[in-house]
Amino acid sequence: MVSDPGALKQIMGDTETFVRSDHHQQIVLSLIGDKSLLYVQKGDHSRLRGIMNPAFSPANIRALPPLFRNVSERVGIHSKRTTLRPNQPFDVFHPLHEVTLDAIGEAAVGYLFHAEKDGEEYARSHHNLVALSSTRSPAGILVDAILPLLPHFIHKALLYLPTPELRALHRNRTMSARVSTRLIKSKTAALREGFGDDKDLLSVLVKANTLKDGAPKMTSLELAHPIPTAVVAGQGGTATTLVWALYELAKNPDFQHKLRAEISEAGPPDGELSCADLERMPLLNALVKEVLRFHAGLPVSERVATKDTVLQLSQPITSTTGEQLSLVAIKKGQFIFSALWSYNRCAPCKVSTVVSQ
Repeated sequence: MVSDPGALKQIMGDTETFVRSDHHQQIVLSLIGDKSLLYVQKGDHSRLRGIMNPAFSPANIRALPPLFRNVSERVGIHSKRTTLRPNQPFDVFHPLHEVTLDAIGEAAVGYLFHAEKDGEEYARSHHNLVALSSTRSPAGILVDAILPLLPHFIHKALLYLPTPELRALHRNRTMSARVSTRLIKSKTAALREGFGDDKDLLSVLVKANTLKDGAPKMTSLELAHPIPTAVVAGQGGTATTLVWALYELAKNPDFQHKLRAEISEAGPPDGELSCADLERMPLLNALVKEVLRFHAGLPVSERVATKDTVLQLSQPITSTTGEQLSLVAIKKGQFIFSALWSYNRCAPCKVSTVVSQ
């Protein structure tokens, strides 16, 4: 388990020595497929990132606030319809996960899941899969620990066991493929007819793939993977991070009042906030950054060493024998857990709460 900044930089920077574990790869393969950005490595990973980067350009990002505002208003409508007694708990987890799926859908693929029949089925399939995977028995935890030790062919065979979790997984993959195929066809047809100015990730990728400019292109299978990748990797992490942000605000009513005042003063009369408006809010930006630091969407990242090597620490540690160590020997095949969660909470950056920073 590593949280030293110097060692983390070395682990994340040396992708030849420290590779994703087989366990990680099997999870991504099962959930999304082998053409996902989360699965491919080395040259293929660099190529796909290069193709996708234009979709995250400043111009495309600036077009998103109105979309997110519409989605967030649906949360507000839901909360206003809920009658609460004083000190009664209010569940924000489930409604936020619902609307975040729509936000990710619109921003990533230009698709409102809960407004389409296929999308509604896909949304139900996704939520069902999340619910099944979130309840882990002691036996399930033990199986997760054993799986990395098994050969690949056993992994593949296990995927066809008739368990409720695997049935939900296969149904989700089928729904994802159906929605992806339909969206790619519709966006390709729109481009041929001269309509293709949408800024969502999939539209940008489809447009880039049709240009005859000599730039690297995605295969048809690769083009279908941004949708499940965005849903699996983006929806849950975004929703959970928002839940943590609301939790921190609920604990600090004074900060809440200051933040409300800042937003009221910065916002124009029509209530539409641009990216420039958002960037001028120091309290809001501080809250976002501190929540992302304290409640990392990926608390631990798993790697395996491909050869014997040495980790260089930025600060020495004391061994069980009292010896001061600045280097840590790593053996080939050793598992390394990059603890981003603890890195963000260790001295000298540690503070008692998010808002105290």
